[in-house]
Amino acid sequence: AEDTGEQRPGTLADYEIFTRLVQTSESIDMNGCLMVQPSDLPAETMALKTQFSSMTLCDKTQMTSAATGEEALQCLGLLRVLWGDEMDRDYVTLSSGISPLSPLQYSHEMAGGVIAFAEANQPLEFGACLMAGSTGPITLAGTLVQQNAELLSGIVLAQLIQPGIGCIYGGTSSVVDMRTGFFSCGAPEFALLQWGSVQLSKLYGLPARCTGGLTDSNLLDIQAGVETCQDLFAAFISGADFMRHSCGILSSYMAMNYTKFLVDEDICTRMKYMAKGIPVSKEDIMAGVISEVGDSSGNYLMHPETMKRCRSTFNPPGFFPRNSLVSWEAQGAPTIGDLGKKILDERLAGFQEPDLDPAIRKDLETFITKYE
Repeated sequence: AEDTGEQRPGTLADYEIFTRLVQTSESIDMNGCLMVQPSDLPAETMALKTQFSSMTLCDKTQMTSAATGEEALQCLGLLRVLWGDEMDRDYVTLSSGISPLSPLQYSHEMAGGVIAFAEANQPLEFGACLMAGSTGPITLAGTLVQQNAELLSGIVLAQLIQPGIGCIYGGTSSVVDMRTGFFSCGAPEFALLQWGSVQLSKLYGLPARCTGGLTDSNLLDIQAGVETCQDLFAAFISGADFMRHSCGILSSYMAMNYTKFLVDEDICTRMKYMAKGIPVSKEDIMAGVISEVGDSSGNYLMHPETMKRCRSTFNPPGFFPRNSLVSWEAQGAPTIGDLGKKILDERLAGFQEPDLDPAIRKDLETFITKYE
């Protein structure tokens, strides 16, 4: 809840709502594999059910689960049903992230995921999550050194199985609050470690993954806004190629929130727009228009060039309205929560399920039934 911080267990219905939001988003390019961990599904088939929802409700690039070798094989089986022969020719998915077991280990289950995806010639996204002062050295430089060793060892394993397989290098490491033992996603050290990870990835010529949109706050408040902008800005400005966890997260990974998802999506849209920089061309400089308007007695508002460009030049307002106090009060003084509910309802009402051959859908359902 935006105002109280009250939490409830996530469900498959929640997962499917977030998947619909991804599908209808103009800013998000990929669909995650575990935006919500559904408490109403058995662990044995949770990955399959959420993957099925991703496939049927979203036609953007998918991520799959690789928490264990068996889970990876199940999801790869689903992907083969969906893609058929293309699965053997093209990269059609990403793993949900391969994470070392710090310090300096990979669990048998996660190593099994690496092996399964490498054997299927599917790209692997590695992301370490060290806790400086707990599972990693207390210095940031030392944390990057250990993280680097963990990531490279996993990448080497993948290359031994499938030479030349695509691998993404990334980190989600941060610090532990020495007073409480709390893992902080909102600390400035988190942003610094993101920058360091990207620099190392470029040293090795590997695509870089960052993590953004995180906060330690339990509420959708100013703390959540400050920390989320800090982390998203670090990911964008560092030159990362790929970003996970961009929208919706509260409580240091422990909660998802619909309104925060929409707020974070707006921030991502702004960041993407800013990353393009200022267009500079003969037409953009507008020397002729400036000459025509002349001194301060002139008027750009009614100039034909302004009329021509007024609907397309500036980045339009997204989640956050632009109006005066009087206008805001006339609209009922809506809160962030009110705006979020309105936009969520509109997005879900406008959702259209992607086209999928009914025969393929039935084959996917049959495949899942085998494991139930």
